Amino acid sequence: MNKLYTALGLIKLLNENKKIDSKKVSEELGVSIRTAQRYLLELSIIPGVVHNEKDNSYSLIDSYSFEGTFLSQTELSYVGALFDFLKRDVNNDSAKYLDKLKSKIFHLNGITFSYDFVKENMIGFENISSVLNDLEIAIKEQNEITFFYERYSRNYTVKPYRIILSDGFWYLLGDHEDCLKKFVVDQISEIKTTGNVFSHRDDIDEIIKDANNIWFNEHDKDKITMEIDNSVADYFKRKSCLTNQKITGEGESSIEVTFEVYNEMDFLLQILRWAPFIKIKNPDYYKQTLKKYLQDSLEKMEER
Repeated sequence: MNKLYTALGLIKLLNENKKIDSKKVSEELGVSIRTAQRYLLELSIIPGVVHNEKDNSYSLIDSYSFEGTFLSQTELSYVGALFDFLKRDVNNDSAKYLDKLKSKIFHLNGITFSYDFVKENMIGFENISSVLNDLEIAIKEQNEITFFYERYSRNYTVKPYRIILSDGFWYLLGDHEDCLKKFVVDQISEIKTTGNVFSHRDDIDEIIKDANNIWFNEHDKDKITMEIDNSVADYFKRKSCLTNQKITGEGESSIEVTFEVYNEMDFLLQILRWAPFIKIKNPDYYKQTLKKYLQDSLEKMEER
């Protein structure tokens, strides 16, 4: 038994079933009977594990219990996502320290991370837990799936890559017809596997890393240049408030900053809270985008 992850899986089986044999291990771990027998033989050296020669089963003695001490694969995925989420709002030294902690916790073979958090609050988890579970299994086993999407009243065939929690909503990130798309999880039902297995894209982590909201995509980002009033400039000097933010100049009354956006919605979500204190310099398209949004908002406010 050369994998600690396998050992933990066997102990978890013992704790849940009280008694296991080679057939049970074979079914649960997806290995041959011969391999299961070898696992159990090596397991017998662990204190508290008893071998019954009559039925060739293994069990825990009554005084041993591991109830509530194991993290499930889903829980491990959440913890991994939390580490990545925390890294986005700390300095480089702290980020490296979090990476070190994460590597110590998740050095076990076989752990696949299915979840990501993009700037968080959340809708009722209990309403979608069964769907999330099906999606998580499909992601880990790299199974292509079909499902009914209520939002557009149609079926989709998707290669599922990641489950994302953003602004309180759960999303499935996947490949549909060679295009990266997001699907709202509470609109997904009737999940089935197609029987096709796919390979994960190497660029998914890099794409998600730069996301400030759910409006990211796989295409090149646009570069924005804007001036920021000195009354709020200190926030931008102390931490990165925008995607790939860089301070490119400082004046008496403002600083100049460049940052990147995927599209109009990404742009608006990143800068709206700073709107009274900024001036978009270029490109002009995004200057007009902000202008139109603010004008439309004022018109709505003046309607009676």
